[in-house]
Amino acid sequence: MIISFSSINKFFDKQLDVFEVSEKLTLAGLEVDSIEPIDFSSIDPNVVVGKITDISKHPNADKLKVCKVELLEESFQIVCGASNINVGDLVPLAKIGAKLPTGLKIKKSKIRDIESYGMLCSLSELGISYDIFDGIFLIPDNFKIGQSLNTFTELNDYILDFGITPNRGDCLSALGIAREVSVLMDLDIVSDLFDIDDNQVEAASLNGITVESISDSLRRYCLIEIDDIKVTESPFWLKNFLAKFNISSINNVVDCTNYFMLLFGHPIHAFDRNKISTDKIVISDKASAGIYYFKRGSDYVKSSHKMIAKNIRTNNEFYICPVYNELLELPKRLVSIYEIDVNNKHMLGTPEELKIFLDKLENEEVSFE
Repeated sequence: MIISFSSINKFFDKQLDVFEVSEKLTLAGLEVDSIEPIDFSSIDPNVVVGKITDISKHPNADKLKVCKVELLEESFQIVCGASNINVGDLVPLAKIGAKLPTGLKIKKSKIRDIESYGMLCSLSELGISYDIFDGIFLIPDNFKIGQSLNTFTELNDYILDFGITPNRGDCLSALGIAREVSVLMDLDIVSDLFDIDDNQVEAASLNGITVESISDSLRRYCLIEIDDIKVTESPFWLKNFLAKFNISSINNVVDCTNYFMLLFGHPIHAFDRNKISTDKIVISDKASAGIYYFKRGSDYVKSSHKMIAKNIRTNNEFYICPVYNELLELPKRLVSIYEIDVNNKHMLGTPEELKIFLDKLENEEVSFE
């Protein structure tokens, strides 16, 4: 299990030493297999914050762009192939003379007959072991143009890789590890994340949605409805937090659910109430045995772990997979396969059966969404 040291330190009111903590945890049975530093201070001082003021198409290459990047009183022409940059973005500019961790020394070059006076960098090219963005590192606005990236000390961190044994599921989160640290180092856990009003009540329904459990494994199922939510891009600090756990940012709502899952170890799922077609959620682990396929974005996922949600309007059941075991390579279809007519035994056991079922769904124009 990988976890950022800063997420553990978040639960204490003092800065802890990563090596001392790792040693104590390992001796206590929570083995730390590796410690990987996230060290911005080691970046060459000639890698600085630049602002993109113009982007034009490369005249001799379809996949390249010619960017104008400004510092305080000078401007640089940079040829770049990244697709995630826009005018106004702050980006890492490796100036001529900079040396990257890969050993590459930046010099003036000509790319397809267009001169380039530097290089725009991703985090991996700067020696950072994770990437927040798919492409160039987009720097938040609180950093200044011309500032060297080796001064980004507030982004320094460590990535710990734990060998958690199956009997220590309580340690599969930042809080779980922090509890162990609290005992081993005689420290109090302090966090404003605990300062909440607990207004949970037992109720028969929540704004028209009822929940029925016919599972021997389910102890509690909680629902909350939050209004006036704007789905938008997540702030940099949240993207950065998730990236250290190898989780890509989706949007602010999904990212928040992942954030609290990583901190507290409790999975949370967010649904758009306007798109829910069911009024009753039935939780069950008693579905017939077999392998079922589920749609997750544009991918199809198979699993033998099942939960059932029944739509009381149509009396159809939806198999919801809580554990994604294996991705199945299939052509994309403009249909949803969430809705399965259990009475007609539309059970999916092989890719061939799945394709037949998809064709049937497409012809009948059956769709959950």
